[in-house]
Amino acid sequence: MSDFEHPDDPRLLALFEELDPLPASVARMRGTVHEKLEASRRSLVGEWIALLRVRPVLHTAYLVGATGVLLVTTPLGTLLGAILFPTAP
Repeated sequence: MSDFEHPDDPRLLALFEELDPLPASVARMRGTVHEKLEASRRSLVGEWIALLRVRPVLHTAYLVGATGVLLVTTPLGTLLGAILFPTAP
């Protein structure tokens, strides 16, 4: 049997209140998350530089590989190939 005798038991209502916080609590949590996000925000270049500092050789190889895949699989690569290696008419 349940620990709660009645659906309006204050202990049960307190548990459901945790699942549905008050608007002030939601605003406080949202503010905290926003502050943490802004404090840790970096540019994409900063992220790459941080990665290159950890394992420069491995992450440089990843960068070269990713660049190669992008050049082969996107229209930009096709245009670059047409400019660098024009075919004879």
